Amino acid sequence: MENQKNFIDITINNENKNLIYKQIKIENIFDKQNENEAINSFPKNQNQEEEENFSEDSFDDKCKIDVKKNIIPEVEKKNPDEDDKIDIKEYDKIEDLAITFPFELDIFQKRSVIRLEKHQNILVCAHTSSGKTMVAEYAIALGRKNEKRVFYTSPIKALSNQKYREFKKKFGDVGILTGDVSIAPDAQCVIMTTEILQSSLYKNSDMLDKVDWVIFDEVHYINDNERGHVWEEILILLPPKVMIYLFNLF
Repeated sequence: MENQKNFIDITINNENKNLIYKQIKIENIFDKQNENEAINSFPKNQNQEEEENFSEDSFDDKCKIDVKKNIIPEVEKKNPDEDDKIDIKEYDKIEDLAITFPFELDIFQKRSVIRLEKHQNILVCAHTSSGKTMVAEYAIALGRKNEKRVFYTSPIKALSNQKYREFKKKFGDVGILTGDVSIAPDAQCVIMTTEILQSSLYKNSDMLDKVDWVIFDEVHYINDNERGHVWEEILILLPPKVMIYLFNLF
C-alpha cells in the first residue's frame, strides 16, 4: 500500500449536488494530463450525457474542486524521555531500596521505581526482554517491605504457572490461583489469572483488604473482543487505594 501522505482528497459537486470523493496522488495533481484522467475516472452521472466527456474548459463550470488542507504533516520525532517529567536523579536519592539488582537499571526502570516508591500507577510498554518484569519484581519486594500484598495477573494459565515458579524461587512467600490450581492463596504475592481477580471483585472478597499493588501482564488483552471487558471491569472495580502496574510489549 502506498503511503497515505502521498494522497489528497478531492470533493466534486456535480450539477445534481451529489458529493463524490476520490483520492489523487499529490505529485499528479498539477499535471494537466493526469488531472483530466482523474476527472474522467469519477463515477458517471446517468442523467447527464455530457458528463461522459469532461473537458478542461468545462471542468470549472461542471465541477468544483476543494483540495482539503488536512494532509498529514510530517510529525517531528520526539525523544520519549522528554514526556516523563520525573527527574531521574531522584532514583539515587532513594535511601532504602526494596530490592537491588546486580546490574545498572535502564532509564525507564529507574523512573518506574521512582513512581512505585511514590505510590503512583504505571504503564510500561517496552520490547521483549527489555526488563518489564524487573519493575514487577520491585513492586513485589516493595509490598513485602511495607507488609502489603501484591497480586500478579496474567491472561494465560501457562504464563501464571511460569511466573509462579520464577517468583516462588526469588521471593518464597508466593501463591497461585487459577481455574486448575490453588496454592497458598493467602501468600504475600499471589499469581492469578485475570478472571480470578474479576471474580474476587464481584464477590467483594476480603482478600483485597491488604493488597497494595495489582500487576497486569500482557495488558494488550484489554483490546480483545471477547475478554477485554474483564480488564475494563477490574480497572473500574478496584478500590482507589490499590495501585496498578500495567505492562506490555511495545
